[in-house]
Amino acid sequence: MRSGTLHKFKIGLKPSRSSRRKIGLKTERLDRRDISTQELKKLITHYIGEPDKYGRWCCPFHDDKNPSFRAYQSKKKLSKGRYICDSCDSRGDAYNFIAFKEGLNIEDNFTDILNRTNEILGGHS
Repeated sequence: MRSGTLHKFKIGLKPSRSSRRKIGLKTERLDRRDISTQELKKLITHYIGEPDKYGRWCCPFHDDKNPSFRAYQSKKKLSKGRYICDSCDSRGDAYNFIAFKEGLNIEDNFTDILNRTNEILGGHS
C-alpha cells in the first residue's frame, strides 16, 4: 500500500476507486433511484406537514420561524428532486432527508432508508 493512500484517509479525503480496491474497501455504488420533485414533496409533507401557500416548510435542520425549506428540481438531472434551506444552506436528496429524520447513517443503513422511502411513496421500486 502506498503512503499516499494512507495520507488521504488521515486528512478525510475520499480515496479514488483504484485506491479503494487496493486496500479492500467496497467499490460498489449505492443504487439510488431518482426521486422526482413531486415525490420528494410527498416525503417532506409526510415528515414535516403541509407547506405554506408558497410551497415552503419550516426547516427541520434548525429552529425556523419563517418557512425557508423548499424542494426543487435538479438542473443537472431533471428527473431528480432536491431540497435546500435558504437560511442554514442544508441541502440534499430524499435519501439524505430520510436519513436525517430517522437518525440513520446513509452508508450503513441504505437498504433501510430505501425501504422506508418505498413504504412512504406507496411501494414504488
